[in-house]
Amino acid sequence: MSDVTEGNRQGRDFVHLHIHTEYSLLDGACRIDQLMDRVKECGQSAIAITDHGVMYGCVQFYKAAKKAGIKPIIGCEVYVATRTRFDKVNKIDGNNHLILLCKNETGYKNLIKMVSAAFVEGFYSKPRVDKQLLEQYHEGLICLSACLAGEIPQAILAGDYERAKSTALWYQELFGKGNYYIELQDHGLEEDTIVLPQLIKLARETGIPMAATNDSHYLRKDDAKMQSILLCIQTGKTIQDADRMEFRTDEFYVKTTDEMYGLFAMVPEACANTQKIADQCNFDFDFGHTKIPYYKAPNGMDNQEFFEKLCWDGLERRYGSDVPQSNKDRLTYEIGVVKSMGYTNYYLIVWDYINYAKSQGIPVGPGRGSGAGSIAAYCVGITDIDPIRYNLIFERFLNPERVSMPDFDVDFCYERRQEVIDYVNRKYGADHVAQIVTFGTMAARNAIRDVGRVMGMPYQSVDVVAKQVPMELDMSAEHLAALKEEAQMVEPETLIRYIRIFSELSSQIRYAAQKRILLEIAIIKLCRPQMEKDLSALNERMDDIEQKLESGAFVSAAPQSTVSPVSSGADGAGTGTPEKPELPKAIPEDIKQVMQNWRSVISEMGGITRQYLNQAVPTLGPAGELLLMFDDANAFAYLNDNKAGCIDHLKEMITQRCAKQVEVQLRLNEGGRSAANTVPDLRQLINFDIEEETF
Repeated sequence: MSDVTEGNRQGRDFVHLHIHTEYSLLDGACRIDQLMDRVKECGQSAIAITDHGVMYGCVQFYKAAKKAGIKPIIGCEVYVATRTRFDKVNKIDGNNHLILLCKNETGYKNLIKMVSAAFVEGFYSKPRVDKQLLEQYHEGLICLSACLAGEIPQAILAGDYERAKSTALWYQELFGKGNYYIELQDHGLEEDTIVLPQLIKLARETGIPMAATNDSHYLRKDDAKMQSILLCIQTGKTIQDADRMEFRTDEFYVKTTDEMYGLFAMVPEACANTQKIADQCNFDFDFGHTKIPYYKAPNGMDNQEFFEKLCWDGLERRYGSDVPQSNKDRLTYEIGVVKSMGYTNYYLIVWDYINYAKSQGIPVGPGRGSGAGSIAAYCVGITDIDPIRYNLIFERFLNPERVSMPDFDVDFCYERRQEVIDYVNRKYGADHVAQIVTFGTMAARNAIRDVGRVMGMPYQSVDVVAKQVPMELDMSAEHLAALKEEAQMVEPETLIRYIRIFSELSSQIRYAAQKRILLEIAIIKLCRPQMEKDLSALNERMDDIEQKLESGAFVSAAPQSTVSPVSSGADGAGTGTPEKPELPKAIPEDIKQVMQNWRSVISEMGGITRQYLNQAVPTLGPAGELLLMFDDANAFAYLNDNKAGCIDHLKEMITQRCAKQVEVQLRLNEGGRSAANTVPDLRQLINFDIEEETF
């Protein structure tokens, strides 16, 4: 039976309208891409995003849903101030939750206005709206009464049913019939047993329709532990802390349709209404259309005429009266491209605020990025870098085949840049100006360290895992495939050792005066694991090599063996098989030769065996045997358990080289142990992929 059938056996309709993605920072654990897969598993056709007080993830959510063939519903769980958004008195002014969903473009515009005001005007612990904003911007929105933290459930918990009822009627009157719903939830909490029956009663008394939701903070029930770790990271707690913030049940996941209908079997219409709400929500983003404020040229001039005048006046100012014809041709070409692509207005706007800054004595950078390749920008004064002198290419900035809008990178004095922003607001209107936030994500290494701290693990152990994350994650699919193929040829323990060595090298080499020496030492460590811990061994090795090279004897020649004649019968024909000669036992000098040529000796061994033998330190044993010392328990265990196939073959290879009988023994160093046994596998505790990021 398929997952879809299993999750929706009766073909009933249900849509999740209360979802917290990863953009409910350190609280929501529903990864947007994985969320779409989960919705498909549940046999559902639409999904809403309702992050706590923010709309950071709406565009990503919308694109992911569209790609997956799922209807996206844009929304937000806003915080409503208990008084007004301007009241900020400790222990008096708090907030209640409220779900708002966009029906259309009007609703979307109203919602983003409210969320913006919540941050700019109402922020007090949380970004808060108030009923004044709701009254002003309610059009185009569907409202749900929210979770236990909503105003109506809070009134019920306080024993004030009449206040809950009057509040519900106020919201219904504000949003209108069909646009306001009593939200039902049941997560197995004690409070749910109190609130749920009262909400159903209230809905039936008032005629307000109900909508069943699950306050989903993670995808599956098994993800509850992961979400609790996120909460601990947010609050600076550990799993062992008795007073840590936590969800008291593991029911806050994206449930199947059948699970929701089973949970609200007494009011199936509450589940069915979610589809009705989804049918009402039909907002779509309009991507790919550039919208630029209009610059009004002085003295009633046409903008194109004014722009060209600035360009030609600037050309003479920059290059003198005798301008090379090639420069004129270049400017003519650029003006034509700018005009044909509709960016004349954009050039004028950038010129305008840069000109203002210079007129006010505000330091302005010379320009950087691809915009420095435009001679038109150089002539009007947007940049101060001559593209002709430095052979810069205009097409990197703008060309007829470019799909995305170009942008000028302009630097202003840190102390006075607000003056420029204020000027742009005054000139073009605050409703046409936006500052773009740099959205930070949790770096992979820091995420691992935070999880380790929350789990109470030793920092040293966690740091070993964190440092295994590569510094550079931006690579092509072909490059990644090649790395995977190469990685399969190397044992995990060896690969981890390589990563550790290079990590140490990267931190040492930055400030080292003799960088080459550090690099050479690192390479030697890669080739000979035993050299990592004992530099004296490294020195001895180098001295020994020098002595061998001076003497001209690096590998001893195999002594000639004598073969006994084959016995013959009376007729002279061989009657028996040749007997293998009895080889002499290897002497210490033979063992030393094997040790010195260890890499060559094991080169013909199988892949995994060779990798494990690479980790061995060959020494001369007390009884004249070849003793292989191991620090890694995994390598020791593998070779020790497979002596017949590994060590016997090794003996045969050595015998072929030196024509001597060599006894081979294995030994694990005291304290030697596997990294797999000492370092926790944090990957099982972090249910998200490593994303591209800057460390």
